[in-house]
Amino acid sequence: MAQMIFLIGDVDKLYEKLPSMFTKCIQVKLSSICKDTSFLTESFEEARSKLIELQDSFCSFIVKQVCGLCSAHLKSANDIPRLYRRTNREVPSKSSNYVQNAMKPLQLFIQEHGDVLQSSRKQQLFADIFTHIVQEYHSVSSDLLTSVKKMEESLKRLKMMRKSDVGLPQSSQGLSDDDKIRLQLAIDVRKFGEQIVSLGVEKDQVKGYAELSELVESHVKKTSDELLTELKKIAKVREAEEYNS
Repeated sequence: MAQMIFLIGDVDKLYEKLPSMFTKCIQVKLSSICKDTSFLTESFEEARSKLIELQDSFCSFIVKQVCGLCSAHLKSANDIPRLYRRTNREVPSKSSNYVQNAMKPLQLFIQEHGDVLQSSRKQQLFADIFTHIVQEYHSVSSDLLTSVKKMEESLKRLKMMRKSDVGLPQSSQGLSDDDKIRLQLAIDVRKFGEQIVSLGVEKDQVKGYAELSELVESHVKKTSDELLTELKKIAKVREAEEYNS
């Protein structure tokens, strides 16, 4: 892949220099024997366009390779339910490790080859890579949320049958285990969006990110701000109880 990246970098540089080379070298010499060089200019631009078109196939290969390495870590999102269900774990407040791990192949790519590629080419590659990762992330998130919903409904039916609280534990903060799972996934997607921006790519340049964000946020019953407000209320109640006692 390294040789291909060097080739992409060289072709991009050549593509930019060719117009000047044609004007200063080729066209000057041809003008002495041919007054009308417009047809040559058109042919030259056509050949130049075909040269840059070859870059697309090379870039597609690189995007596929990097995405494969990054997307492999997204499957770890499926481990979120076992971290919260029946564990009495605290309400999530930071992103999961898999989000950072998913970025490591891309970060390594930047360290090894970032200086070879022009800024515009890097930004396009990043946008394409993130777009492909988002597609996989959306699929994983959708399946996870569907699974959580089915489990939640199953536990609710079990609760009704037993007419007890067994099977649907609630934390002192009012969030069920399933709520925590959804909130953790939303926090992870938010972190992923921050990482996109950190590489100089706007989130609206990444096709599908808005849909991914909407998917996870729509399943979160209580945002972190709302939860903080609720915690403050609980703290005030406890302070009042302690004062009265």
